[in-house]
Amino acid sequence: AHEALRWRGYASARLLAARSGGPVEAEAEGSGRGARALSLAALAPSAEATDWRTLSGYFAALGRRREEVAFARLGLAHFPDSDDLRAALQIGLASLGRPERVAQEARDLAVAHPASAACAWYEGYSRFLLADWERRRERPDSAIAEYERAREAFARSLELEPAYADSVEHYTALAALGRGFAHLLAERRTDAASELVAGIRARPAIAEVRDGLDREAVDLLDGVLEWRAAGE
Repeated sequence: AHEALRWRGYASARLLAARSGGPVEAEAEGSGRGARALSLAALAPSAEATDWRTLSGYFAALGRRREEVAFARLGLAHFPDSDDLRAALQIGLASLGRPERVAQEARDLAVAHPASAACAWYEGYSRFLLADWERRRERPDSAIAEYERAREAFARSLELEPAYADSVEHYTALAALGRGFAHLLAERRTDAASELVAGIRARPAIAEVRDGLDREAVDLLDGVLEWRAAGE
């Protein structure tokens, strides 16, 4: 019965484009049929994370972003370690123009599941992305605070799961460079230089990595050493 509900929902999803722009009654009935089937599939005792991801994606295809986000969030309440559901939640919130909500949602999940290394890691990652966003908005102190929160969350994830060491080291070093670029925005070049050293010390290979703003360590070095009217 569960599998039948899934296939009924899949069939409705495949027909969304064909029904779009046609008779309103047929389009509404077909959309409702798919929503009901996929909702029941997600609520079944044998449901998996993919059922919630499919339900969220179905409403995304309908342009119903709030429902897309709501079902991704509900799915994560049942399957907090699901990468697909986290991606769905992030995409949905981004489409609503609320990047700060991604970090808050990740924090709420980490609090609700304190023993989950994945929840702690994703909180760190969401904080990291938010810090990059604050740099784009030229809000250096807010960016620095978010990079620090990201570092703390990544450290918690490593305590819970030592296998995360490589990715934690990568983002910890990249966050140090991010703090350095934020200090540059505030004309604090000595602090920026310290963060550059900290990032390279944590992971020398980070010098070859471009961040979300297409900057790399050599750009930070240039910013620290170049002549500016603000000082030597």
